[in-house]
Amino acid sequence: RVLNYVSSQGCPYRCGYCSEVSIFGCRWKSLTAERTLNEILSLSRGYNLNGIKFYDSNFFVNPSRVIDFSERLVDSQPGIKWSASAHPKGVIRLSDHFDIIKKSGLVRLLIGAESGSQRILDFVKKDITVEQIIASGEITKKYDLAGWYSFILGLPSEKPEDVSATIRVMKELKRINPKAYTSI
Repeated sequence: RVLNYVSSQGCPYRCGYCSEVSIFGCRWKSLTAERTLNEILSLSRGYNLNGIKFYDSNFFVNPSRVIDFSERLVDSQPGIKWSASAHPKGVIRLSDHFDIIKKSGLVRLLIGAESGSQRILDFVKKDITVEQIIASGEITKKYDLAGWYSFILGLPSEKPEDVSATIRVMKELKRINPKAYTSI
């Protein structure tokens, strides 16, 4: 029994294809870790939940909030599994803390990779490198997490070689972590 839950709005990144930029202007704000946990625990008890899917555009913006939330969730021991969306940089920034995050019940990261072509990543202002996408895959493997990667094909100016680069990165993520799932 899984519930969709939103604990933050907006995103600090400037990805050119994303409505969050137009709606929130690269701003992000969230509920505190304490309030998020209290609401989740209340919902869990009230509806006999065993899972939460955070529908935040980017749950991993504030590392201290993620760590605080994870530690509180471990301390409360509700037995809830959870998943959330992340920018590859957020995964990398928290790479030294995924032991507690995993222990708190995280089972899946939805990671916006968008392209395997650096030219396209730069064009859409994703502010990451292909190497960072691959590094996020290595982190999901290390912590036995399912990394669900979203990609976009057909972006303006995309060429066949950009599509080929994306397919190569998709295959590489799957090679690194057999639990990886890629979608276009």
